Amino acid sequence: MLKKYQVLILILLFAAVTGLSQQRPTIYKWDLRFANTWSRDLQYDLFHSAVALQGLANRDAPRVFLVFEEDDQLWLDRLVEPGGLCEGWNIETINNISEYINMFAGLAQGVVLYDSSPETGVISTSLVATSAAAARDCIALRNDPDSGVYKMFVTNSSGARLPIVLDLSGKFTGSGTIWQTSRESTGSAKCDAYIWLVENYIKTGLLDTTNISYTLDLWGMKDEVALDHTQLRNLDYAFKKKAVCFELSPWPDEVPNDDPTQPLGTDFETFKTILDECNIQNNYSEMIKFCGFTNWAYKYTARAGGSHEGVSTEWQTVRLLSAYNTYMEAEALGRNFISNTSFYNALKPALMQRRYIQNPPPSYQELVDKGFIDSSGNVVENNYVMIYMGDYDQAAWTLYWLAGDRYDDPARGVVPCSWAPTPNTSDRIGVAYDYMYRNKSDKDYFIAGDSGAGYVNPTQLYGIRWPSGYPDGRDIWKKHCQKYYRMFDYSITGWLLNSGSGDLSLTDADTYKQFSGDGIGFNRDLDDPVLSGNVALIERNGPDLYRDTIEISKLGLQSGSGVNFSWYRAINIYPQNLKDLEEECLELGYDYKFVDAYTFYYLLRYYLGGNNNHRVCWRGDDIPDILETSQSRQVQLTVRNDGWDIWSRQDGYSLVYAIVPGGQELTADDYNLDKRVSLGDSEAVSTGQIANFEVSLDMPEIEGEYDLYFDMIKFADANLLTNPSFESDFADWRTFAVSGSEGEFSISGDSSDGDKAVLMNITSGSQGDHALDRDRNRIAVEYGNAFSVSFDSKKAAAGETKIRLTVSEFNANGDYLAKYGAFDFDPDQSQYMQCNCEYEIQDENTKYINIGFRVVNYNGAKTAGSYLIDSVSITDSDLDNSCLAFSSYNNLPWKTTLQVVDDVYSVDTDNDGISDVVELEHGLLSWYPQDGVCGDVGYLQADTSGDAGVPDCYVDVNDLIDLASMWLTGSAGYDDFTVLARQWLWCNDPQAIECWQN
Repeated sequence: MLKKYQVLILILLFAAVTGLSQQRPTIYKWDLRFANTWSRDLQYDLFHSAVALQGLANRDAPRVFLVFEEDDQLWLDRLVEPGGLCEGWNIETINNISEYINMFAGLAQGVVLYDSSPETGVISTSLVATSAAAARDCIALRNDPDSGVYKMFVTNSSGARLPIVLDLSGKFTGSGTIWQTSRESTGSAKCDAYIWLVENYIKTGLLDTTNISYTLDLWGMKDEVALDHTQLRNLDYAFKKKAVCFELSPWPDEVPNDDPTQPLGTDFETFKTILDECNIQNNYSEMIKFCGFTNWAYKYTARAGGSHEGVSTEWQTVRLLSAYNTYMEAEALGRNFISNTSFYNALKPALMQRRYIQNPPPSYQELVDKGFIDSSGNVVENNYVMIYMGDYDQAAWTLYWLAGDRYDDPARGVVPCSWAPTPNTSDRIGVAYDYMYRNKSDKDYFIAGDSGAGYVNPTQLYGIRWPSGYPDGRDIWKKHCQKYYRMFDYSITGWLLNSGSGDLSLTDADTYKQFSGDGIGFNRDLDDPVLSGNVALIERNGPDLYRDTIEISKLGLQSGSGVNFSWYRAINIYPQNLKDLEEECLELGYDYKFVDAYTFYYLLRYYLGGNNNHRVCWRGDDIPDILETSQSRQVQLTVRNDGWDIWSRQDGYSLVYAIVPGGQELTADDYNLDKRVSLGDSEAVSTGQIANFEVSLDMPEIEGEYDLYFDMIKFADANLLTNPSFESDFADWRTFAVSGSEGEFSISGDSSDGDKAVLMNITSGSQGDHALDRDRNRIAVEYGNAFSVSFDSKKAAAGETKIRLTVSEFNANGDYLAKYGAFDFDPDQSQYMQCNCEYEIQDENTKYINIGFRVVNYNGAKTAGSYLIDSVSITDSDLDNSCLAFSSYNNLPWKTTLQVVDDVYSVDTDNDGISDVVELEHGLLSWYPQDGVCGDVGYLQADTSGDAGVPDCYVDVNDLIDLASMWLTGSAGYDDFTVLARQWLWCNDPQAIECWQN
């Protein structure tokens, strides 16, 4: 009886599992180009149903890849090429719709129907059905029983025979009470359908409210719409993510052309309602991804019969989204369609396992060698030009036009290219980033496009935030951007765009500089380049450059006009266009220097008086994702010095780490300074050089998810001055005696520290002015900062005089604000005296301070006298000056997530019965279900008993009977039995294996 029961269990288990077994991951490719000759209705139905099943199949692993055009085949080839994210994977071809349905229709629980025609139905039902179907693990279809595709999925006996679980056709009339809700109609059937979605799927938590898909609705069935522009192929991502799908006008002042009888402003109010309800579900704490762009050729613009131009509609949409903690990931016409983003998104774990880093920025000596800095340390007169290569704030343009076309231009690698894809698009097209970073030349650099990790208007993140009135959202935005900037080693925001939302200001720079520490490009609103917290800011020059207009005359610069920095926005140009521009300059004899973004901003920061120190690139580590509680784990970390300072143990450079509960805000106190790791005694790490650290990580005692941070620190006094002791003579200092004042300034060997000091000998000081002050590296400050200032001094000649220190304040443009502090000291001739004072910024417009030394008499008037000055120091009183973190210089610390558990073998991310640790040990994918079920690795846990009752390195029915008996008697868990059964049933039994050693 027991044996019969065991057999029955095995039969039931076999019936429960499907044919998804695989020893290695397989990509199921279906080429849909055969349908190009089908009728429009059939193509529409085929594409919508195909991407629905694709999204369902790709939810927990990348399985289905659809080919709509040759560009899709290109990316499939790149996935499986050597070094690709799917290298070595199998490809199985699906030949027709019957095979596709037989293989994947079992994943769908049924069908959600929507109105069949834009002429007779409600156009919004196609997108509402998409969201509802995604939430219910279904596909969406037009309610057209005569359609051949409908028949294949619903009615044909040889088809899928999926049940109809929801029918939205004919349900929304624009009057009375909205179907299945208690809400009164909006007066628009189109908007009523969206309110139904809000009430039944958004408010109930059935949809992912951090993902919005904004694509063409059933309007795409109209003959005037190009079939590609229906954007049906975009929807596989919506099905995978259970996204909120809609298309509405952002304008409150006109009725939309796709619903001309609705009450004025109904689209706009419904738009706001959806965004607001999504934020409520998100607890107002997450940024929302909005995939889409106004389909300006067909809707809501002057081109489609409205009163607003296309660009104005774009700006209005972004203004609206930004107020609701939402960023646009555009899909603009020209190329508003994209395929297989559910597949690429399912590869995100593979992407995250790789480390993507930029090329090293230039060193000081490299800029000297290029002729950009002269032997005296001055920037050489030239027109320094950076071409921002956009517009890649959208996934389709980045995948197909940048990575799939421009990046293959033979001129790439010959000219400096500053590519500007917004890194948030990696959620949907990580394959493009992987390809570009794997194949980058030493002249390829990457910067963020508009406006960071997504298209927002920065001023809409705080303040009034019309029309939402939400609280300040800048911290949410910062965390969002930091995540994506870390992924691809970004530290420059190339274009800060705020169109339609007023002027940008230094307040907006403050939002960005924490993750854009190497530069920020303003769209406008800056008269001259400035430093803000040692970050260089510069306004865009115009006009924009296109492939057919990129020429010298468009740049508007003049040769031989001093030191100039300019950056231009170029749209979809090729490297060859840039090469042609350079050659035109050479032919004309112009002194234009075309440089990459990092050369541009490093040189600009230096020219403005900032410093390029305290920059680090996090190159790699061997830290496992899963660690045991209370464990002390030795790990290796590799970093690169991207700054101009030389790291050494003697100068106090070290690595520190912090482990905090997942999502908890990091503070300086979280770093364990006692566990800091120093460089070797003789190690000196210059610009571009590598440092390797061996770190002992102490794991928490309690299970949970934790965030691990690394930062570099300079464990010494955080002096904000360069050359503070004059060891480089007068570098970064200025001397003058003018308008009747006379004197000499020289370097003396009579020093308090090091080998040198300054001798300031003023022979006539009652007239005019004299000073030793800072020439370069003015100190960047903010209102409310307080500083400690100190220096060593002694009199070089007798006299009733004092040495005066003056601290002066300047605005962002370098204008003196008539705010200062004067401090007089009276050292003697016998020995150096340390002089100290405190200074707090007085003017809210202050962005820089300078310090100067003068000789005064006891009444405070300038006079003749002679003093030695050495060891000048300015430190921030608000900082712990014993330890200066690189993150305080806007260099992002490294962050990774750890899963800390009592037993590392208990973690099985993909639920395939094999722990992550075992899979990783055998080169398998811990995030891909069943990739290691068959073969030695899967059977290692299946061999429990042989004929003699002990493991025998042979998996057969003895093992199943043994574990089934234990389960039935209560001595083994059901999960153990089902795991073994799945492994045995999905594979060829019996099979000899390696004996399990543990």
